[in-house]
This record gives sequence, C-alpha cells and structure tokens, in this order.
Amino acid sequence: MITPVLRVRDVERSLRFYTHLLGFTGEGGLPGTDGKIAAAEAYLGDARVLFARRASLSTLTVCRSELYITLNDGIDELYRRLRTHDVHLCTEMHEELWGERAFTITDPDGNRVTFAQAIQYAEVPVELAQIA
Repeated sequence: MITPVLRVRDVERSLRFYTHLLGFTGEGGLPGTDGKIAAAEAYLGDARVLFARRASLSTLTVCRSELYITLNDGIDELYRRLRTHDVHLCTEMHEELWGERAFTITDPDGNRVTFAQAIQYAEVPVELAQIA
C-alpha cells in the first residue's frame, strides 16, 4: 500500500477540508510537542492520505512530495541493500509510535520515500496474558 503524505501548515484545517468538503473520513491525529496535531489520516474508500505538519517553509522547497510505502515484509533486507548503495537516508530505521518500523530516503529529485512495516510482537502465552 502506498500512502501519499501531504506537508501542510495546519493539519486540523486540512483534515476538516478533506472530511467536510471532499467526503473523506478521519478524525483526531497525533499531537506534536506543542500540543497541536502534527499528523492525521483521512480515508475515502480504500484510498488514504496522511497530513503531516511541515517544519518550516524551507522544508517545502526541499521536499515537494512524499510517499509512505507500507510493506508486508522484507523491510530489513531492503534497508540493508539501500545502505550499501549511494542512497541518501533521511532517517535511519526506527520505531514509530503507531507500531511500525520505518526509514526514509530521498530520491534523486528530492522527494522523500518512507518504507514501513508493522512491528511483529512476540505472542504472549495465554496464561501470562490473563495475569495482566
């Protein structure tokens, strides 16, 4: 699945526009350190778009678009392979708050491409799960 990421000045305003005017569904989002919403998703059928607050005007001139690609498997192999090539890594492999491992590269035109995969947690035995 590929999720376009739109860098916006005001995530809440963009979410309202897409939900109220364009018919998407979506609400809430992840707060930033300042308490304002820093990222949120909107859905229309199987389509999904992510709104992320841009850090500054300079970010907009460097990164015009971004792709967020969710992989079913193979993220570690892809990460190792790209590290051996002349690919610019924006962010190293890390864990996201929403339960994915991800890293971001920049393509030759300055567009950011994030690859992510759901974190596979070890199953907790039933007897231990009942204790919690």
